[in-house]
Amino acid sequence: MIGKTEYIDITPHRSIMLKLGNSGYSLTEAIAELVDNSIDARVEGKKLNIKISIGKEIVIEDNGFGMSKEDAASSIRLGFSKKKKLLGMFGLGLKTACSSMGEKFSIYTSTEKDKFAYFIEYSEKKWLDSGSWTKYPMQLVKKTKLFTGTIIKVNNLRINTEEKEVARLMEEFSKRFAPFLENNLVEIKVNNKLCKPYIINLTVEGKHNINIKLPSGNKVTGWYGFKMKDTMGDYFGFNTYRLNRLISTFDKFAISSSQKDKQIIGELHMDHVPVTHNKRDWIRESKEFKEVKKKLIDYMKDFDTKLQKIVSGLPASGGRVEGIAVVIDLWPETPIKELDRIKPGSIIVTGMTRPQFILQIQRASAIVTDQGGALCHAAIVAREFGIPAIVGTRNATERIRDGQKIIVDAYNGVVYDGE
Repeated sequence: MIGKTEYIDITPHRSIMLKLGNSGYSLTEAIAELVDNSIDARVEGKKLNIKISIGKEIVIEDNGFGMSKEDAASSIRLGFSKKKKLLGMFGLGLKTACSSMGEKFSIYTSTEKDKFAYFIEYSEKKWLDSGSWTKYPMQLVKKTKLFTGTIIKVNNLRINTEEKEVARLMEEFSKRFAPFLENNLVEIKVNNKLCKPYIINLTVEGKHNINIKLPSGNKVTGWYGFKMKDTMGDYFGFNTYRLNRLISTFDKFAISSSQKDKQIIGELHMDHVPVTHNKRDWIRESKEFKEVKKKLIDYMKDFDTKLQKIVSGLPASGGRVEGIAVVIDLWPETPIKELDRIKPGSIIVTGMTRPQFILQIQRASAIVTDQGGALCHAAIVAREFGIPAIVGTRNATERIRDGQKIIVDAYNGVVYDGE
């Protein structure tokens, strides 16, 4: 039998904002969250400019369509989001990213039609002392000049902003946002340095043209290839277009698990497939999209490259690279003339590496060894130099020919015949 019902207050404790900030974001991950928001706010037919300043404070400024009064007010609400796609649909990214970087942050935003700009400021100390969920202050600032877009500033930093972290951020952004940068839809500057799009290296087979006639009479065109040497393993898949407008990036909707291993990459033009109202994604439940997906999966099976495995071992440093094998014994007695066979881009295939051969290892594009584990010399130096390495194959020096063209897939610990 149910007794008397009482109602309790379950308003979140104010410390939840701080706890969200302790999410383990790196500088790159936190700022990427905010750049994603800026890209979602790009104006159709207008180049989006994103300026990022990293110093005593962090500033991210864009010339997107900005936020209305209602949207600005909602931007500080935990869990609120109008986005219907997976990216950004939980309404936590902005708050979490900013809180992870510093104790204070502010949002300044306005749309083209608004006479006012909207300013919201968050201070960790003030929030804990006297913050209110129902009466949070937002200032309406009369615009003295034409401004459309959003500026986010983060102060009292607690995140690592050393030069190497900024360099890592630029390298990541050149890959993550490459399709937008390549198509001149977006320009990103970090401390006044331009982020240039990442150049994708393909296997020797290059690009395979795609020209598919669908049962409905429509067509899908584009190309695909297999990506090489990239420690950023998730940046593969198709960049998709409708009427030459970029819709999705690194889309994996028609890629099999084996093709994921081989890092397939390419472009698809699907002009007849419907997109969402904001043109940010395909309507994936539409019959047109499903038709393309089914046909493309079958098409890729027919044209997929079957690689011949030579040896396998422990993937000690991620990456995928194609090159010429130099099978060599790295012993202290090895003649200099023999070591000179290791040219820039060579793949070293050896029993094991030793510290005195650092110069030769620096020239290589990858390392494959018979012996070793995750903490062996070859594994450690490969991770330090950012080159792929497979160790502990047991018999690579026997199975791989000197001068043979090979593909080192150090994501999965497999060496393939590249000839």
